[in-house]
Amino acid sequence: MADIVLACDEALINAFMHSGDVEGHIEVCADVHDHRILLTVRDRGCGFDLGTRDVVDIPDPLLTHGRGLFLVHALMDEVDIRSGAGGTLVRMVKRLEDPGAHR
Repeated sequence: MADIVLACDEALINAFMHSGDVEGHIEVCADVHDHRILLTVRDRGCGFDLGTRDVVDIPDPLLTHGRGLFLVHALMDEVDIRSGAGGTLVRMVKRLEDPGAHR
């Protein structure tokens, strides 16, 4: 569960720090269904160019920023980010272990 909380926290911090939304309206939703948790973080800011972000290579550990999207992608099973002039939506899915699978 700590991975899920950290990924959501990183997406929320990114929305708060970088969205450019002066009113700071950020929506966070969570849904658990069929052994999966779906988290969404949405802001109404200015958006950003997804092509300028490297989410694959390990970021420089000495930098004070720039690890958020890398961590989100590394910790979650599925990540979909849509960003444009109307804001950014980060959709994250983590598959949960089926408690009945070990019977």
